Amino acid sequence: MKRATHQQYFEVFQRNSDGNEILQTLSALFYDVPSFDENNQYKTAYNEGRRSVIEFILRNIALAQVEPYDQEQEE
Repeated sequence: MKRATHQQYFEVFQRNSDGNEILQTLSALFYDVPSFDENNQYKTAYNEGRRSVIEFILRNIALAQVEPYDQEQEE
């Protein structure tokens, strides 16, 4: 399996308006909400799993912004 690059995450979720809108929606649903459920440790674990996917996307976007981008990769 070939992994997507940091730059690809940036292109899809930051430069593309549809991708950015989708990321905003996913963040509102799964990231910007409390994940802790004091009555159910399994629900907390489930919520943290959903949250970790958004964290992964955001981390890849951030890494794309600090890595030097090689324009030749696009050609």
